[in-house]
Amino acid sequence: MGLKKFFSHYGFISAMAILLAAAVYVRAKSHNETVQHLADALAIAAFLGLTVDPYLKSRLSREIAKEILYFRELSLVRKDVELFYKIETLRDNLLVIETEMRYTVLNYFDAAQEFVHLAQILQDKYKDVEASRIVEVGAEGADLLPSTSRGSKKPPYRFVDGAVPLLSSAPPVFKNKVMVKSNQVKQDNRCWWKTREVTDDRDADVVFFPQPIVGLTVRVTSKPRDLAVSVYFGHRRSEDVKAGPSAQDPTEWKLDAAFPPFGSLTVTWEPKSSAKPSTVEPLS
Repeated sequence: MGLKKFFSHYGFISAMAILLAAAVYVRAKSHNETVQHLADALAIAAFLGLTVDPYLKSRLSREIAKEILYFRELSLVRKDVELFYKIETLRDNLLVIETEMRYTVLNYFDAAQEFVHLAQILQDKYKDVEASRIVEVGAEGADLLPSTSRGSKKPPYRFVDGAVPLLSSAPPVFKNKVMVKSNQVKQDNRCWWKTREVTDDRDADVVFFPQPIVGLTVRVTSKPRDLAVSVYFGHRRSEDVKAGPSAQDPTEWKLDAAFPPFGSLTVTWEPKSSAKPSTVEPLS
């Protein structure tokens, strides 16, 4: 092994060992749940860095370095994300679904950061039956400040149905920029949106999260008795999802974990006659 490769190899091992030790120390000393989740993720990354085959490390090091640099620049996190689904039969094989999302924005940076409050419907498949629409958006809390971006709405705000200021209407999109104070210790804000759309009785809703999130809960507040709903978390710890109150027909799914940027969630529904039984762990 040449001198350059020697220092490169053992320098990498030393860096991973230091990262692992730092993550374990932060995990033990911090009482902040979000910091603990992120420390766990760093510890796993460091452990993999120490144990992955050297050949693979040499091939992947550049790409991993790019991702690590990207993660270091992230300062906004969505916390305590809740998704609610209200499902009703419309006619024949069609359903009306009202979807609501609520979350808190966490800013780890020392100064206020700009956050984009976004709500959108990607397609309007049955607009001839009933046009899809954003029925409510809102943001409130002492952490939120007005953005200097032109046309931004000043928080706190709440817009309902026809009063929602849309960026486009076909399909509908709401987009507003707000500033979030540095709030690492205590958070005082809540953002939400609610949509209504017509879908098939056998379909799926795929949700992407552009920012990292910590803690995700999905609840079906109402649905037809003969409809089965399943939820799939795009996360390495998907086996830790808690579901309930009934294992045979759950209406709530919860995963207390940190999701990386662009994490995903898939909610599917279909008539019970063709549905597969749930295999997730029941809520305790």
